[in-house]
Order: sequence, then structure tokens, then C-alpha cells
Amino acid sequence: MQKKAHVYLPIFALIMGVCGAVLRAVELVRSFEPDTGLLIPVFAVQAMRWFTIAVVLLSALFAFLTRGELRNGLHLLSGEEDATTKTLCVAGCFLLLAAAAYNYVGYRQVLRVSEIILLLFAAFSAVSLLIRVSKPGEEYRIFSLVPVFWCCFWLVLIYRDRSIDPVVEDYIYELFAVVAITLFFYGLIGYDFGSRKRRASVFFGLVAIYLCVVTSFGPIIAAVIYKRTIVYANVIMYYAACAVIAMGGVHWLIKNGRTAQDTDIDFDTTPTAS
Repeated sequence: MQKKAHVYLPIFALIMGVCGAVLRAVELVRSFEPDTGLLIPVFAVQAMRWFTIAVVLLSALFAFLTRGELRNGLHLLSGEEDATTKTLCVAGCFLLLAAAAYNYVGYRQVLRVSEIILLLFAAFSAVSLLIRVSKPGEEYRIFSLVPVFWCCFWLVLIYRDRSIDPVVEDYIYELFAVVAITLFFYGLIGYDFGSRKRRASVFFGLVAIYLCVVTSFGPIIAAVIYKRTIVYANVIMYYAACAVIAMGGVHWLIKNGRTAQDTDIDFDTTPTAS
């Protein structure tokens, strides 16, 4: 487990996200009144809440057990030792580009100016991350800032559109998914700008993977199985793309840790004989 944490922890967050997406789908179908949209206090609501709390606490524990600091001389998200990080990040960037294109082609007749800016920001963020992965020098580090600004703008739009909704359960996971991915991007680029909080970045990355998978696949499962209409379908793929990028980022953060024993996470608490 110690030397494979960079593999196990992103997969853990992904599996928990899939489980959470199933619970979220049930919650979306059974926990809201069809006519008023008001919340019905059924078991699905409590199950989703407690499951999310458990995942967040486990993510905090795993992040806390992440030992050491990032090694010096690394290139952000460039996957020096293996291709996994680069593959995941590049795949996530192309998915984000596809999401922006789908958003424009499928909804261009009804998109508002702010939503057009959002999709352009998303496309620019994807291109910026691709540049950062392929051009790891310090002269290109400004590009790593773009995803943070995109996510901040996204948060503003969510607050504008959803803050008047009295049913917080209707959008709380979407909101915290964007908050988590924003903080993850912010922590990740800290390596370029001198603030290297590895444990916090791992924590926000794991939570971002979980919440983004829940947010992207929960409504899709509800639509496929229960024939429920997907609300805000134009941003669903954004969350999926962020989940893939976050998996690559968490892999990079854990893989490139520097410890005395050159291991990433210490789960061995067995006392040794003196």
C-alpha cells in the first residue's frame, strides 16, 4: 500500500464517486416533490449526506498520512517518472475541450453571454493545462493560473443562478464540487509559485474527484434509469473532465513525494522492537 498509494488513492476516490453517484441519482428522483421541487426528508437524503461525510473524512485521513514534501526539480504535471499523470491530464483536457464544444454546439441558441464566457474560459483552461504539461519551464507557469480563474468565474455563475433556490440539497454537491476543484487547482499550482502544501492539495484532489464524479454521473444515472430530466446538462461534462484532471494531479502529488524512506504514505503503525 505504501508504494502504490499514488494508484490506490485516486482509484479509491473514483470508486467512492461512482457509489455516491448512484446514491445521488436515487436522491434526485425520490427526495424532491415533482410539483414544487421541495425536499422530502426520505432516507436517500440522509444516506447521501452521511456517505459524503464519510468519504471526506477518509480523504482527510489519507491526505494526513501523506508523508514528506514534493521533490525539488519537478515539472508540474509533466509525469517525469511514468506516463500516467500526463495521460490523465491530457485526456481530461481534451474532454474539457469536447465539453466546451458540445456546450456551444448543443446550446448556442439559449446560451447567455456569461455562459459563453464560461465555455471559452473552459477551453482556454484546457489549452493552458496542455501547454503546461508539454512546456514545463518556469516561463510557462502563468498558464497554470488559468484554471483557477475559470473555476472562480464558474462559482460566481453558480451563486448567481442557484442562490435564490431555497432547497440547498438541490445544488449543494455541484457547488462544493467546484469549490473543491478550485482549491485543488490553487494548491497544485503552488509548486510553481512557492507554496507547496502537499497534504492539503491531496485532500482537495480526492474530494474533487469524488464530488465531480457524483455531480457528473448522478444526474446521468437518474436520467437513464428513472427518466429524470437533467438540469444544467450543459455543464455536466465539465465536472467529468475535472475529475479526470484531478486524478492525474493527485497521482502526481503522491508519486513525487520525498521522504526519508522514499515512500509516499505510511500506513504501518506496528511498533518496532527497540
